[in-house]
Amino acid sequence: MAFSAHHRASLGGAAAPVVVAGAAQARSLAFPHDATSIVHVFRRANGATWTRIAVNAASPFLDEDAFRPGTLVEYCVEQHTVQGHCLWRSAVAGLQVE
Repeated sequence: MAFSAHHRASLGGAAAPVVVAGAAQARSLAFPHDATSIVHVFRRANGATWTRIAVNAASPFLDEDAFRPGTLVEYCVEQHTVQGHCLWRSAVAGLQVE
């Protein structure tokens, strides 16, 4: 998923999600979450296209998709109103899978 100019421009407005633990089998993410809104989690591997992997995610979020060791996995989160308006988008956080 490509992000619009609005999303790219707002990248620096919110802190990056915290990657709590990273392994080939799973990574845990922690991020701020307002209970009255919806959080989407996005991921890309090795600089590929961003993909939304969760809608209405809770923190901590566990990404259980497996990746080969050495893969660079990056995440960002967006918080939306229930009407679908983007409130903020985090900076990018990533790690290299062990």
